[in-house]
Amino acid sequence: MVAATGRSWPNDIADLINYVEESVQVGCAKSLPGSLQAALVVLETVGRVPDERQLSKDGTWLAHLKSWESELSTVVQTRGF
Repeated sequence: MVAATGRSWPNDIADLINYVEESVQVGCAKSLPGSLQAALVVLETVGRVPDERQLSKDGTWLAHLKSWESELSTVVQTRGF
C-alpha cells in the first residue's frame, strides 16, 4: 500500500482494488484477496472503525473479492497447481 499510494492505510476501496489488481497481474497467491480481507476486518474491528466507514463491508469491494476468487481459481487450475 505504501509503495502504491504513499499511505499505510487505504482512503477508499479504490486503493484496495488497485492493490489487488496489480498483485493479480504479477501472479499473486490465490489466497491474497481473502487474506487481505481477513486482515482488514480484524484491523477495522480492533481500530473501532464505525460500521458505515468499514471498507471490508463495502458491497463493491465484496463483489471484487468474489470475482478475484473465481479468476485466481481458474488461473491455478490452468497452470495445474
